[in-house]
Amino acid sequence: MIDRARAKLQIKRGGKLDRVELQESQIITPEKDDEFLAVNEALEILESEDPESAELVKLRYFAGMTWDEISEATGIPDRTLRRQWTYAKAWLQDHIQRS
Repeated sequence: MIDRARAKLQIKRGGKLDRVELQESQIITPEKDDEFLAVNEALEILESEDPESAELVKLRYFAGMTWDEISEATGIPDRTLRRQWTYAKAWLQDHIQRS
């Protein structure tokens, strides 16, 4: 029992902080859902026109990969990725605004 009490006080287990249950409504925001859906719909169209740029958006926006990680995974130089990213963002933004 002593070991269990000590374990509960460890920092990695929250220390002396109180546990609070989060409600799903506190985590999910409708604005983000709408944004993700709009980006996904536009991304499907971009994918048919420019598959490389669409893949870059998936890796950067949805997977949250860094430039170095994407460059290593794809073999595409960082400068080229950033140039594609600028194009893809502009294309998606234009498409979403027109929708």
